[in-house]
Amino acid sequence: MKAKIILVLVCIMVVAGCALSGCMRDTGSTTDDTGRDNEESSATDDTGSISNETKKQKTKNQKTKKSKLQKAEKSEKQNVKKLKDQKVKDQKAEEALLSSAEDISLKDVDGSGHRYTFKYGGKRFRVGYSKDNWTIFDSYKINNEDDMKIICTALIDIHPVHGSDLKSYRTADDMAYEWLQHNIAYVYLPKDSPWRDDAKNVDLDPADQGRTFKEIYEDRTGEKFY
Repeated sequence: MKAKIILVLVCIMVVAGCALSGCMRDTGSTTDDTGRDNEESSATDDTGSISNETKKQKTKNQKTKKSKLQKAEKSEKQNVKKLKDQKVKDQKAEEALLSSAEDISLKDVDGSGHRYTFKYGGKRFRVGYSKDNWTIFDSYKINNEDDMKIICTALIDIHPVHGSDLKSYRTADDMAYEWLQHNIAYVYLPKDSPWRDDAKNVDLDPADQGRTFKEIYEDRTGEKFY
């Protein structure tokens, strides 16, 4: 009888030991799985963090590159403007060649009262007249304002031109001012601009009396001049 009891106790102990061992194995497995999950999660977080940092750095580099390009373009435009400003100043500072209207030897080429020439700086310039309008061809080559006034005086002595109100008449001073605006346009406009070709000749008519180059440009093109 005692032997049976002892045998039963031994069996119970064996079964309990096996159960405890299995439980420990399961717990270890759970622990291992949790560790692996944590490692995988950490690796994913690290990868995402690196990816975000890369994107941020790429965006920063692009902005820096764009900023440098914009600064370079701005600097180039400023340098071009300075050169053009200086050219205009140099033109205005050119020495006067005329002392009176007789110096230009203005001539009616065919006696029609529409086609003329005058002499300036050893060259002859063509001039055309139509009602209330004098056109001086290649006017951009003459840059001294005092000489412009003398030339305009010679022209309006032959054919006066009405002012913008169509009642008064234009003066040599305001005609020379308009002439200067055309010369400024010729300097500042790009070489491929169709308006630059127009600016090389000046039309002295009522419409543009007293107007600046900016106003004339915006009226002709419908665009803002900056």
